[in-house]
Amino acid sequence: MSELFAWFADPGRSNLANWVITFATLVVATLGLWVGWRQLSGGKQVTTKKARLRAELAREPGSRRMRDLLRIYNDGEVEARNIAINLAGTPLLEHAAVPGGTTEIKTVGPRSQIQYVIAVTMGNTPPWELEITWTDDSGEESSYRTTLTL
Repeated sequence: MSELFAWFADPGRSNLANWVITFATLVVATLGLWVGWRQLSGGKQVTTKKARLRAELAREPGSRRMRDLLRIYNDGEVEARNIAINLAGTPLLEHAAVPGGTTEIKTVGPRSQIQYVIAVTMGNTPPWELEITWTDDSGEESSYRTTLTL
């Protein structure tokens, strides 16, 4: 141990050791900051480029009676495009519960919703299997599946 103290007692060696330790500390700190920044920015890119769709059946008062609605929510940060909805294995507009003349909506903006009027009738009642597919800024096709009930 005394040899180590004697080695550092030499002013030339002591200054060199200080410079080496300082340089190594700066390299490690810079590397740590760079890795942390890459992890944060990489995670943000993934989450901000994705639309997140979900759906629900809702019943609300209409002008003469209760009205049933299929609501599609986009909880994501970007627009969902090329939306395709299958209800009970059938394209939405071809399903018996969707009134004729309904217009298909192909996009939903970030943090917004769209809705369709649904005619729940005798012999045509939920539960229904629902599948939604879409594309967004990530470039990947995404999907959401659920069973709808009232």
